[in-house]
Amino acid sequence: MLRTLWTFGCSHTYGHGLEDCITDGNGASPNPSQLGYASILAEKLNVPLKNMSRPGIGNKHIFFRLQQEISKNRIRSNDIVLIQWSYVERNCIIRSIDTPPQHHFFSSDKEDDVLMLGPWINHKTSKVHYKFLYNEADAVWHTVNYINLAHAILKSNGINDTLHIAPPYGNVDRTLFDLLGKQYLIDGIPMCKQGITDMVVDKALDNNHPGPKTQQIFADHLFDNHYPNKIYN
Repeated sequence: MLRTLWTFGCSHTYGHGLEDCITDGNGASPNPSQLGYASILAEKLNVPLKNMSRPGIGNKHIFFRLQQEISKNRIRSNDIVLIQWSYVERNCIIRSIDTPPQHHFFSSDKEDDVLMLGPWINHKTSKVHYKFLYNEADAVWHTVNYINLAHAILKSNGINDTLHIAPPYGNVDRTLFDLLGKQYLIDGIPMCKQGITDMVVDKALDNNHPGPKTQQIFADHLFDNHYPNKIYN
């Protein structure tokens, strides 16, 4: 049976800012880049790619999208799943399930009606969240347990060819994630501890996201260190 590489993540996996994924205002194009590390890795593995990443997405939203795909039996037991966990300070509110979204431009399957929350987002709900509710330790704890839940759900559905990429840290204390991860992460989770932001050698056209050389370096790193001698199909 033909395998598929499923990738989940934020703009780093989406390829925001690359030549084929940028708008006149430096926003992301409606479809993921074909020049990012996800596409490069899929080509190296000789498998088709289903890129479910979204710009600006947080880890609750990433887990929600993964859960949707599994619950609808779209990911098969022989598929390959790679989850690039996002910045832990990001959050969202799941407003309804399986209904057309009112705002989520990047939802290709029209399933998730999700209000994204982020420190850079100016709408009232987001501002209130970060003023009164956000706490760094709480955010890190949630990310650790989204990783645990994702691992458990994938395993319980017989999906074993998986890899988790540790979140980029932004303004969050990296030692806090390492400490909570050591305490609470399930043993045996396949984890790439270095993300693409740890390997940046150039910038994309928006002068913010990782550029094409970095995308190639990261794809090579994943292939060489986590998929050695694996060429599928």
